[in-house]
Amino acid sequence: MRQGSDQRISQRTAFRQALSFELSVTRAGRPGEEPLRRQAVGIDLSAHGLGLETDCPLEKGELIKLLPGDNGNGVKLPVFARVQWVQADSRGRCRVGLCFLGFKGGEA
Repeated sequence: MRQGSDQRISQRTAFRQALSFELSVTRAGRPGEEPLRRQAVGIDLSAHGLGLETDCPLEKGELIKLLPGDNGNGVKLPVFARVQWVQADSRGRCRVGLCFLGFKGGEA
């Protein structure tokens, strides 16, 4: 997934749904601590990634775990993803582009 509609590697469809995700253990603190759980709203979805909005400031390259649920589009969660880009707004919210791990560009 790449920022900008002319750079996308696959077609996107609207995906308005509340999501939960966990930050990596290294970001959560000491090893053995529970991962930090945060909320987001899905914006769009493709075979390779997901766009979402959250108030959690994510960083490019960060790994997150999208939590269990059925999104109604046939994708079963949990799914691991890498943050490809982040765009913050003046309200303190972030628009985030994710690439599902296991696809070119989102290796793991």
